[in-house]
Amino acid sequence: MDYRDGYIWLAVHTNWSVKRFLPDGSGVETYSTPQPQDNLSGLTTFPLGSDAGIILTSYYADKFFFYRYDGSSLAFLGAVDIPLWTNFALGLAYSASRDSFYYSYTDGATHTISEMDIDIVLTSIEETTWGQIKAM
Repeated sequence: MDYRDGYIWLAVHTNWSVKRFLPDGSGVETYSTPQPQDNLSGLTTFPLGSDAGIILTSYYADKFFFYRYDGSSLAFLGAVDIPLWTNFALGLAYSASRDSFYYSYTDGATHTISEMDIDIVLTSIEETTWGQIKAM
């Protein structure tokens, strides 16, 4: 769960979705998350240009799942391998004051929290490149 721009964000692990709502419980919006197809264990939001970035973790997946919320829709950006070995992903949090992420996990019998920097570079495919890909 996280709080951004006056809204609470909540990962719902039973149907692979996230919910966004006001603190009084009104204005509930539900967004499906095609990835991961597993029990969600964590959600954090962070600034992503003029939009909100969202990272999801799953208990059993060894990846971070990135989304972008543009104010009306949630778009899946991709998944990246978690850079360390874990048994179970327990959660993720973003610190605006440090501009870094805190990842909670188990690595066997030990519960650990690691701080990490994640550099996110958004790029787009040039129109000429996309045309060449479609022509293949």
